[in-house]
Amino acid sequence: MANRIRKINTSTRSTVHVVILSDLVPGARIQGIDVSTNGTIYAADYAKQIVYKIYEHGKVNGALVGKINVAGDVDASGRQGSDGNTARLDHPLGICVDKSDNIYVGSGYGMVIRRVSPSGRSRVFAGKYATPGDVVAGMDDNVTDGSKARFGNPGSLACMGLDVDKAGRVYVADTANNKVKKLWESGKSTRLAGSTAGFVNAIGPNAKFNLPYDLCVDNQGNVYVADANNNRIRKVTESGVVTTLAGTTAGFVDGNGLTSKFTSPRRVEIDDGNQFLYVLDYGNAAIRRVDMHGNVHTFMPYNVPPVGCGDIAVDRSGFLYVLENDS
Repeated sequence: MANRIRKINTSTRSTVHVVILSDLVPGARIQGIDVSTNGTIYAADYAKQIVYKIYEHGKVNGALVGKINVAGDVDASGRQGSDGNTARLDHPLGICVDKSDNIYVGSGYGMVIRRVSPSGRSRVFAGKYATPGDVVAGMDDNVTDGSKARFGNPGSLACMGLDVDKAGRVYVADTANNKVKKLWESGKSTRLAGSTAGFVNAIGPNAKFNLPYDLCVDNQGNVYVADANNNRIRKVTESGVVTTLAGTTAGFVDGNGLTSKFTSPRRVEIDDGNQFLYVLDYGNAAIRRVDMHGNVHTFMPYNVPPVGCGDIAVDRSGFLYVLENDS
């Protein structure tokens, strides 16, 4: 498992400090992290079914939501809006935090996305528990919540990446369905791009991805996708136009656009100024930095965890947080 989070100064590439995750319960398996506006780290524990709140100096403030070793779904018993450890998660994977410090958690086996308030109050944002599928619900479907949406079952894949824009719209890398989806608070959901597995640059449903693990969104609503099995970073505009920003076949080459190479990129983050993407290049055990023109440089080595693929996050001040193995 990943057992530390490093905070990196992206200007000097030096480590500011390290959070050693020894305070977590034995057997913890952190699968996803994100950082709030005030520098608090939120960590999704895939094995223990909880989300931790970790302060910048490294203190773990227990379980914000979920109960240790108890997987499930609060809505199964008819309860809504549960608080803290009365809520249930089922193998949480992706996690993101909005500007108001609300947390969105993708539940891998549960195939739902939950919205958690800063106090730990939890509800289903989209999907139906333990009901896999591939469904979106548009404005003409008269939806009042996200319960009509369906996501694929990622199984053992450490995926289902999430991000949220400044307007509160949530973007999902629906890895098992090879699609990028967009969700609104109203319950409306759309397929932004993707269809069956493959590699095609096109518009909306004519485009193809192959295991899109993660994504991030910029201030203009463009989405950047870590397309793992295609070894590429893809760009999706608000209107669903898909292009390749960087990458070709598998390899390890710095360069511009289609001359650069990745091997199974699995995480992608964007800085607050929308100048750079940071890519966790899993197969090459490296973190790569990509500018908006597709120029790729190797930023630093990455200590790949023995289980899972780790994660990265960028805070508002431009510091990079790296979830990795301590070795």
